Amino acid sequence: MIKVSAADFQRNIGKYQDLALTQPVAVTRNGRERTVMISIEEYHRLKRRDRQVLGLEDFTDADITALEQTHASEASASSDNESNPDQRTGEALIRAIQASPYRDIDLEPDRARLPVRGVEL
Repeated sequence: MIKVSAADFQRNIGKYQDLALTQPVAVTRNGRERTVMISIEEYHRLKRRDRQVLGLEDFTDADITALEQTHASEASASSDNESNPDQRTGEALIRAIQASPYRDIDLEPDRARLPVRGVEL
């Protein structure tokens, strides 16, 4: 990854846009990395890897049936700390989600801007 100061980046943006086609370009401010420029292909590749979060209402009956019929593989059983093997099924997961009193809570935290404190250097 190439690191470049914000001032140099502004003076030579075309150069760094060309370099970003082959490798990420980290833009620094006061010696700290602040942003990264990447190619559009790399951006789209990363976006495809984003996880989509679904609620229980987003599953079809067929999805729920398939989950209920799943079982952990024998290879994964050795790393499972549960003493009851029934707890490793999709059905148990669905029951736990449906029974949770917290299933309707929004997990997105509110963002708050904190006050800036003066720093003596």
